[in-house]
This record gives sequence, structure tokens and C-alpha cells, in this order.
Amino acid sequence: MGKSKKVPAVNIFFQTIPSQWILTFSHRTTVNHIQEPSFPLEAFRFRTIVELLNADKIHQSNLFDVIAEVVGKEDPRDLVTTKGKETKHLVVVLEDLEHKKIDCILFGKMVDQILPYLEDGTVEPVIVLLQFFKAIRWNGISCKIGLH
Repeated sequence: MGKSKKVPAVNIFFQTIPSQWILTFSHRTTVNHIQEPSFPLEAFRFRTIVELLNADKIHQSNLFDVIAEVVGKEDPRDLVTTKGKETKHLVVVLEDLEHKKIDCILFGKMVDQILPYLEDGTVEPVIVLLQFFKAIRWNGISCKIGLH
């Protein structure tokens, strides 16, 4: 086995986990199978709506996952980004099993993907699993989530 190297600290704006470290692999990297890992193997990093609403500090660099029912929506709106790109956005209201609600902002292709389910007239609930979202707090009062 070769020499051990320290993993360098990395300054990444958006992280999928709350860590200052990143692993970089090359053609010389050796990978060994671990029978009983000491780290969690969860594929998702779920946050409840209550956790988001009650958080003292929300790090916008941390991305998380949410599962909830869509209970309301605004009309889609056209939007021009600061770089001049035309897109659209849609605000949907999400509700969890504890009947806590939060606004969620969707942009671009995600608007086109969810609208058919919201406008098809069925009575079944629309349950969404949102992955890699970030929290945004305005005026220290409300909390919204949006796709990174």
C-alpha cells in the first residue's frame, strides 16, 4: 500500500453534505471493499418542514431532500435571469404529515415536469420527493426551498 495523503480542504459553494473535505480519485487510486462500514449508507438527506422553519441558521451551501404533498400552487411565471436567459418559475405549497406547510420554488424544466400532474384534474394527492434543494429565509420569518 502506498503513502497516505492528507485530503485537502475545498471551498465549494454548494455541498451535498456538510463537510469541508472532498475526495479526488485518479487512475492510481486503490479501492477496498469494507464489510461493515462505520458511516451511514442512506441515499437521501431528508429534512422535515419543521426543521427548516425552526432552524436558527440555514446554510445555503447545504443541500437536502424533502418529501411532501403538493397542496397548492401559484400560476407559472416567465423570468429573465441576471444573465439574460429566459426561463420560468413556479411556487408550489408543500405539506408534510404534521400539516406543516412551506413554499417551494421550481425553475425551468422542473416546472414543465410537474405541471401535468398538478393540472390533470385527478383527486389523488401529488407526492413529491425533492432532492438537492436548498433553504432560503427572507426577513428572518419565512422559509422557502428551491432547487439548486
